[in-house]
Amino acid sequence: MPRIRALEPADAPAFQAFVRALSAETRRERFLGAVHELGPGMLRQLTQAASPEHCALVAISEGAIIAESRYALDEDGASGEIALVVAESWRRLGLGGRLLDAIVACAARAGLARLRGEVFRTNVAMQALVRKAGFELRSHPRDARLAEIDLRLAPRSLLKSAIELTGNPLQEPASLNQS
Repeated sequence: MPRIRALEPADAPAFQAFVRALSAETRRERFLGAVHELGPGMLRQLTQAASPEHCALVAISEGAIIAESRYALDEDGASGEIALVVAESWRRLGLGGRLLDAIVACAARAGLARLRGEVFRTNVAMQALVRKAGFELRSHPRDARLAEIDLRLAPRSLLKSAIELTGNPLQEPASLNQS
């Protein structure tokens, strides 16, 4: 069973290998454009140490990164942009849902009021995943190829997530590392 943990700067080579191993279509869906590999600056930015402004989680199996979820704080300081990708061979096994739940809990623990993002309209699996998690989907105002996703988060005082119980927004509870 894959283990979920925070992405660390030392993971840069493994994260680059993960991105390179994704299909061209999956990389396009994750980065909303054509990407073969990450440049040094982008790789450094994506593997920086976690903070309340940025949280990145990865799923690891047999030492390899097989999935990633993250949020980055928006300029308003109250919302964050979310991203999630699962390697093709690990899809439809519940891993995307586990990672989505974990990153939502991390964002709520950090005090964010909202998570938002953009998804290609053709990415039906991702739309179904976020809709199941309670995200609202709506038309993108400037790009007909995209849909906007949006989730209002519960106030921290009401949050009863397993991650909150650990006392650390970056430490996932053992239950996230089980089926």
